[in-house]
Amino acid sequence: MKVNEAKLAIKNGNYKEAILLLSELIQADNKNFEFYALRGVAHRKLNDFKLSLEDFNAAIKLTPNNADLRTEKGVTLFHQKSIDLALVEMNLAVKLEPNNPYRYSSRAYIKDALKDIDGAILDYKKTIELDPNDAVAHNNLGLLEEKKGNLEKAKKHFDQSDDLQGIDMKKITDDAVKNGGSSIPKTEAKKEVVELRKQEEVKIKESELSTWKIISQVFTKKEVLKEFLGYLKALFSKRK
Repeated sequence: MKVNEAKLAIKNGNYKEAILLLSELIQADNKNFEFYALRGVAHRKLNDFKLSLEDFNAAIKLTPNNADLRTEKGVTLFHQKSIDLALVEMNLAVKLEPNNPYRYSSRAYIKDALKDIDGAILDYKKTIELDPNDAVAHNNLGLLEEKKGNLEKAKKHFDQSDDLQGIDMKKITDDAVKNGGSSIPKTEAKKEVVELRKQEEVKIKESELSTWKIISQVFTKKEVLKEFLGYLKALFSKRK
């Protein structure tokens, strides 16, 4: 099916090809919100936020109570630097799915960007309440607590995040030193993990052909954590 070809094109980073395929599908059936949603993602990948927003608006017009669409429209608005409007969409997504932890973690990211650290902390706490095994939420909550100077709370969440992911930060830094590198504080190492995660998260979201896994999958995969470990070891060994 052509829609699967479009999904595969997005997965492989062939966004222009995906847009062409999805445009053909929309021309044949302009009542399928999925086509608009996928094209909205492809446009966003090409930094065409205006067209991405138009596609998500079209999809939402067809299914106004779809929380995934509201979240993704919020992401596009965020990239468009319309952060206040992005928060409006994230609020709607939370209202539509109040028991979905992903809605709170997505909104927390927007609140953090708006310098509402206390609000972001509350959302990450709600995320963890709904999903205690969300390692990313623990990690991000630790970073926010660190910003507020709550170092003991930050350490607690960093440690929980590491335990959930099977990461032994002490061993990583010790191994790096043994291999001729130099150690850096674990909090700095943690920031390196988070920064890499931000860069890689989009790729993880596109690792499946399911429409909503392409659009909104949360970072959880163990194979990527192994990449982080390798990255950190390489990073530390360079810091001589």
